[in-house]
Amino acid sequence: MRVSTTALILYGLAAVVVVLFAVLLFTPPPMPTCASCSSSLFSVLGLGSPLQEGMVDVLPIQYERGPDNQPTQKIQRGYYQVDNQHMAMVPYGFVVDPADNRKIVPASEQARAVMEAKRDPTVKPPQNGEFMPDGYYLVSDSSLGVLPPAMMPAVQNVEVFGSVNPRLHITYRIGYVSEYVYYKQTFLLTVPTVTGSFVLPAGIYFKDRTRSTVSFLPPNKVADVSNGFGYLDATESALLRKVSATGNVAAKFDAAVTNYRDVSNNYDVEYHESAEDLLKKNDMGSTLDASGGIRVKDMCGNWVMLPRLDAQASPVYYQPGSYVFGKPKTYVPTYADSVYLSSWTKEPELAPYALSTVPTGMCHTFKDTPSKLEEYCSRLDGNVCASTSCCVLLGGSKCVAGDADGPTFPGHYSDVALRDKDRYYYNGACYGNCPEKF
Repeated sequence: MRVSTTALILYGLAAVVVVLFAVLLFTPPPMPTCASCSSSLFSVLGLGSPLQEGMVDVLPIQYERGPDNQPTQKIQRGYYQVDNQHMAMVPYGFVVDPADNRKIVPASEQARAVMEAKRDPTVKPPQNGEFMPDGYYLVSDSSLGVLPPAMMPAVQNVEVFGSVNPRLHITYRIGYVSEYVYYKQTFLLTVPTVTGSFVLPAGIYFKDRTRSTVSFLPPNKVADVSNGFGYLDATESALLRKVSATGNVAAKFDAAVTNYRDVSNNYDVEYHESAEDLLKKNDMGSTLDASGGIRVKDMCGNWVMLPRLDAQASPVYYQPGSYVFGKPKTYVPTYADSVYLSSWTKEPELAPYALSTVPTGMCHTFKDTPSKLEEYCSRLDGNVCASTSCCVLLGGSKCVAGDADGPTFPGHYSDVALRDKDRYYYNGACYGNCPEKF
């Protein structure tokens, strides 16, 4: 039965449509991408926008799929659960805690030792409701542990005492939670009367316009006192708005009692000494002249004046008459230095001779194996073949296994491509119908 060209084209298109439909039907949804992807990419993949507030990015929870392509109760590989609706990527060197999939722990004993080495034994738990020291969480009532990445200490309660000069009191519980949960949790305010002019202590803010619940300020945020609730980015305009709204400029940054992460009143801090103070600190005392130069000894032991460079650090010179490796007469170089400084170090090395795999020769080794000799002779050059004791040059062009009686395998005489089969050369001599001049 003949099939027309049009019918074949229609059958092909139908097959392509069926294949594409099967691919779309059985392909699982896209995996969550890396936490560093942009918000637009998350939107394209249908994962929503990650939280971007100076904290770790969180994504809507997605579960792995089973053999039947149905979601399981296991979160996507490489992620840990943040809360009931969100997950976050597990940092490098950590794994999900087998006992609690909302926590991460070091992936190895070596990683655990590295994290433990960061713990300062002098840092103690807060005793009077202060903020927990940065990077630590409560292990017991008397000891602290180092926080894993993107984790914060677990908080039991937050209280504010006093309405005139309010004081913050934080009660921590053992363990830690994710940054996302830490900054999203709310605490009921216990202050009896909250008026419009009431300003919370540093580090917290009113969650909504009811001004009845408070939360911790995320990094680089300040409480929005102009609206009475919420927070703003810690920019200069936001800080100026807060000062103008409260009229209180006396809230000066105090390094002894103020949380360093609170940027609401430390935006005018000088983080290093002035250039003049640094220059004075780097002066070299009696070796400096009034003009700012530095005195050194020359080769004769006389003091000379060198101009001081316009830099914070002073130039360093070797003392005249000194040697880097000690006195020349008593200096004995190490073995490594003697090899490195030797004139023989860069001399070329001669390549060693390679050991032969067949020291007795191929003809002797394969004398009892004609097939091996045939294979060996077939690889020889025609100019070498006739000088061996186990190969003959048949017709002056084809090297085969043989001896003075001719080729070992007579079948070579039937080779139609071979001329002058009536003679052969062996061990430097010609046999058969040889030319007269040979």
